Amino acid sequence: MYEKNHKHEGGGKLTPQIFSRFSVLAVVGVLIAGCGSGGGGDGGSSGGGSSAVVVEFNGKTYQEVTSSRTTKIWLDRNQGADQVCVSKTDTNCYGDLYQWGRQINGHEIRTSTTTTTQMIAIDDTNDSFVYSNSDWASVDTDGSARQALMTSNDNDKYCPPNYRVPTKAELQAELDISTPFDDTNFDGFLKIPQAGYRYSGDGVLTNVGLEADFWVNDTNDTTNGWSALITSGSLQSPQIANRAYGFSVRCIKN
Repeated sequence: MYEKNHKHEGGGKLTPQIFSRFSVLAVVGVLIAGCGSGGGGDGGSSGGGSSAVVVEFNGKTYQEVTSSRTTKIWLDRNQGADQVCVSKTDTNCYGDLYQWGRQINGHEIRTSTTTTTQMIAIDDTNDSFVYSNSDWASVDTDGSARQALMTSNDNDKYCPPNYRVPTKAELQAELDISTPFDDTNFDGFLKIPQAGYRYSGDGVLTNVGLEADFWVNDTNDTTNGWSALITSGSLQSPQIANRAYGFSVRCIKN
């Protein structure tokens, strides 16, 4: 199991740590159903079905999927993904990795260039991934301006129009924490892959094929945002992570 190192205020790399089965079952927080080779099963997560609604956005084609648990409508793959997952390590469905609240501008591409210079505006057009800072921007220190944009459904800064970045509560509502987390839980309707993340300390791709990390629109203090973490065999509660991390995004319909 892997856990973010909170000694560095959400800025450390994920380090191995062993949890007992009881500890895993006792976690109360955001748990995300991922994808499995079988696909479509319940596997301890909310089921859902794919609708015929097709969404074209930023050169990619998505479809809507509806949760049978909450009736909420989500997009069927991560932002930037080429296809729906056929396995949890399907590289064609990994998608892009965004810094918290940072708009689509090229920085999210997994192979984008890097810089140590913080951006001076939250609508910057620089396509480099900012590392070696706790926040990619030197403005909007409380995160409120970026949070407002992520919760709005009338712009295309992060998600297609009429969709937005979800809240912690919305992700948590889709998932079942009453069973141990193993490969059977990757058969949920969201089909989430273990896309890894981009480390804020050096901009390097980390734990690809081992875990999935997702931004939600909730903020935390002056340098961190909230995220959700899944590892290959364990569940974790909501995590704080500094805003310079590169995590996946999955959009929900407003």
